[in-house]
Amino acid sequence: MIQNQNETPDAPGLTYKKLNTAWQVTGALLFPILFTLLLILYFTTPNLQMFSWLLWLGLPIIMIHEFEEYVAPGGFKNFFNTKTLLAPTPLKEDVPLNEPYILFMNPILIWPWVTLGALFYTVPWIGISAIFFQLGINNIQHIGLFQIRHKGYNPGLFTTMFLMMPYCTLILWYVLVNPVMTTTDWILSFVVSAGVILTLLSITMTRLKHTSQG
Repeated sequence: MIQNQNETPDAPGLTYKKLNTAWQVTGALLFPILFTLLLILYFTTPNLQMFSWLLWLGLPIIMIHEFEEYVAPGGFKNFFNTKTLLAPTPLKEDVPLNEPYILFMNPILIWPWVTLGALFYTVPWIGISAIFFQLGINNIQHIGLFQIRHKGYNPGLFTTMFLMMPYCTLILWYVLVNPVMTTTDWILSFVVSAGVILTLLSITMTRLKHTSQG
């Protein structure tokens, strides 16, 4: 049984929940607009910078993925906290994933990361490190790790399988067959993405440890 945490109307958790609702709705509205604009650019721009275009494409794909996780059908927070290998014992509603963590992971971390990668496409390790991060956080988790304790559907699985995984495969294929990345870029991409993933894992394990001690 999940332990619920009662919150007053002014509780910080409720404020974070409202902020999360705001960016989730914003992402749902921006996804079709950004995707349409990118299609227009693709078909109307002579000498299109394909690598930059591909990096920009990642932003609406992430937004629609988050929409599946948190809005329709939603339920990713509850799923992560109750049906994965990181679910605490006893189960708790906001451990390890809570509203501030969700806010940080999505509009604060990955949106700017992908945007900077697209803006500074001439420094390719920025954008490609975000791709490696998505491979580790989204693709491997939804398709592989989450299946260990809960076989079948999890919030975000469909967009991972049919959008995120094909997108990551496409852009990695592009940089492999085109002279985009240097050896230094590959190393930096791996190091940065691994560093962020390990930091997030450390935060998650710390939250679980405090829960077990509390």
